[in-house]
Amino acid sequence: MNNQEAVDVVKRYKDPQTAAKQLVAEAVKRDSKDDISCVVVRFKM
Repeated sequence: MNNQEAVDVVKRYKDPQTAAKQLVAEAVKRDSKDDISCVVVRFKM
């Protein structure tokens, strides 16, 4: 998954915790063989 694909997944969710869980789920779905860690930080602009 490239950076833009990760951003696209995260942008679907308002809650950072939900976004992180969905991003991890997508990585697992894509058969990631590495350890998976995820932190989503929202910045208000």
